Amino acid sequence: MTRLAIITGSSRGIGRAIAKRLAQEEGLQVLVTARTPEAAKEAADSISKEVGSTEHPALWHALDLLQPDTVTKFRDYVKSLKRPVDILVNNAGMAYKGDAFDEKVARETVGCNYYGTKLVTEALLPYIQPDGGRIVFVSSRAGNFDKITNAELRERLLGARTVEELDALAEDFVRSVGDGSYAQHGWPRQTYAVSKMLETMYAVILAQRLRSIHPHVLVNAMCPGYVKTDMTSHRGVKTVEEGADTAVFLALLPREAEQEPHLYSGCFWAERQRLELRALGPVVR
Repeated sequence: MTRLAIITGSSRGIGRAIAKRLAQEEGLQVLVTARTPEAAKEAADSISKEVGSTEHPALWHALDLLQPDTVTKFRDYVKSLKRPVDILVNNAGMAYKGDAFDEKVARETVGCNYYGTKLVTEALLPYIQPDGGRIVFVSSRAGNFDKITNAELRERLLGARTVEELDALAEDFVRSVGDGSYAQHGWPRQTYAVSKMLETMYAVILAQRLRSIHPHVLVNAMCPGYVKTDMTSHRGVKTVEEGADTAVFLALLPREAEQEPHLYSGCFWAERQRLELRALGPVVR
């Protein structure tokens, strides 16, 4: 059976580059998503044409991480395919541009990048291939935990072991932005950074959770780098293909990697290298 790879937020930018690269893998069919059906269909049709995929053309479906009803519809669509999900790349995300910073900005950014990503992942978990599934989170080194100036708060986040703990921290951040107390609590004035810290820690917690029940499923977070996309107003230094590279590398980790889950699951990566979680810097060897 042809394997299935889902890439969220894949109508443009890094997500589209990831989808196109995976569509070139023999025996792998991609399912792309976008906030609107039109954008998702255009991306799927273009990718199929570009890679010459006629036998297994790219599939498509609408998905908006800020609209829970679309997550439900997407889950039902995936279920209707009656196939396991071999690869899930959580790429969909958002960032406000400029100096936007208030409770609405915080709630929407955390709502999309953390809560929305968690929601779609949990919805699809029953369909992840237990024998060799791969889950990849496109996070960011912008979410460097050193940006949290309160040591106790930073340790709470890095030491979180449940999604309930992460939810409480997410709500604490949004609430403190709303009442203006974020700085005295140690939170940075950066909603995108905090949302990515939460996403990274969710990946770590999910990996730990699955390790005992599905040891052949590998879960990782990664940073694509500073890429020329709409999100960066095309000021990045990497092409979208370069930004997609590590995500594709993690999505295609060989079966041998399952023998060393401490090295290949629950980790944070950039440029195909594992980084120290606390500072998102190179692992000392």
